[in-house]
Amino acid sequence: MTLKELQAKRQELGSQYRAIVKDTAEWTPEITEKREKIWADYEANLAELETEKATIEADLQRETEMAANLGAIDGYQDFSPSSGASPLARLGRDNGDLAGGDRGGNGHVEEDRVLAFNAWVNMSGVRDVTNEQMEACQRLRFNPAAQALEFNIGQQNRFAQVRSLINQMPGLDPADKVAALSSGRFQNALSAVTGATGGYTVPEGFINTLEINMVAFGGMLQAADIWRTDSGNEVPWPTASDTDNTGEIVAESSDQDGSTDPTFAAVIFGATKYSSKMVKIPEELIEDSAFDISSVIGAMLGERLGRITNTMMTTGTGAAPQPKGIVTAATTGVTTASDTAITWDEIYDLEHSIDPAYRNGASFMAHDTIIKYLRKLKNGEGEPIWAENWNTGRPDTINGYPYTVNQDMSSTITSGDKTLLFGQMKKFKIRQVRGIRMKRFLERYGEKDQIALIAFLRQDGNLVDAGTAPIKVMVQA
Repeated sequence: MTLKELQAKRQELGSQYRAIVKDTAEWTPEITEKREKIWADYEANLAELETEKATIEADLQRETEMAANLGAIDGYQDFSPSSGASPLARLGRDNGDLAGGDRGGNGHVEEDRVLAFNAWVNMSGVRDVTNEQMEACQRLRFNPAAQALEFNIGQQNRFAQVRSLINQMPGLDPADKVAALSSGRFQNALSAVTGATGGYTVPEGFINTLEINMVAFGGMLQAADIWRTDSGNEVPWPTASDTDNTGEIVAESSDQDGSTDPTFAAVIFGATKYSSKMVKIPEELIEDSAFDISSVIGAMLGERLGRITNTMMTTGTGAAPQPKGIVTAATTGVTTASDTAITWDEIYDLEHSIDPAYRNGASFMAHDTIIKYLRKLKNGEGEPIWAENWNTGRPDTINGYPYTVNQDMSSTITSGDKTLLFGQMKKFKIRQVRGIRMKRFLERYGEKDQIALIAFLRQDGNLVDAGTAPIKVMVQA
């Protein structure tokens, strides 16, 4: 049924229901059954309406994105393969011949993305983009002469998958983790997304590699809560604390004139620009069509953005332009008795310094060296306290709680070091604006026969704490 038909049916069912409720003097079983049947039909109709509206909105969004991209391309001439136009002439608007050559329309979307992305990288002006690449751009309605690409990355379920795998491989170095994460077993859950300024032309392999490297070279993108906005203006995150207030017993018919208000505040999130710095690529690599240039670029950009993001979200001072990192924002939960040691009892003390309401779903975070130290702790009988989960197939835990390795935390156990975090890591919020924007420089390094790419990401981070300290830190005496 069309949206108009569904709306008309809803009005009809609503009228029937109101008539029964208004005109019924005695609710017999038959009338009750009829009323319930009409109400069930009304709810089913409402569900159909919501589904149809969502479909229409999605179609409109795709059409809007397509129109925005087409609007950036000059010209309206025929640039289909059958037109005989030169490759550069085919940068105009499509005339409706979307099948294009022998490749069959939508059957090769991912291959077209790879070709279009390579066309964008290749568009140096020194040589022509190949006919095959240009035809892929035609099918995707993409202008390879665009100076910048903007595309979104990641969803929360992707980071959860990456975090789970990394926790199962505590002994691997970052490069080995990236290799494992890049295996086909995990690729199906990591798909490319669309964007009006060119994101849908970026191949899945590029998105996968970029995101995996950003996550693997850190810990914050695994553990924190990431939310995205379309604009970069300051955004307040309201907080409210009412933990010190409780109800009371009152006398019958007594006046209730007094009030005790909760404490309201807000955490302000800005949008600092982060840069990958230049990534220079020799023309030889670009010319080799068999070389997976998108994976190489994705790995380089991902590592660089992942490292700076993790550092700032871990130890940022909070003084502009730095975010307030999780270690900086955390409240002291335990100060150890020794400046050079951690005891298992102090780990228990750190756990119980958190309100019980926050211990459900809590986790630990520490440098890999500190994790190794904890694994070596022994009880009075000389037996390891750490419980390995190798026989269960599940990730190791600390006292039953998961942990995240964060290489930007302190790796030493000396006086004043903040060595171990515990609490609700999702209370730390990372705000990212839109997606990653990538630009190319075609002539700047021409004398070295190189092109250069650079990526920008706007983001901020802070702990959302209403005064109840959801994350606490262990500090060495």
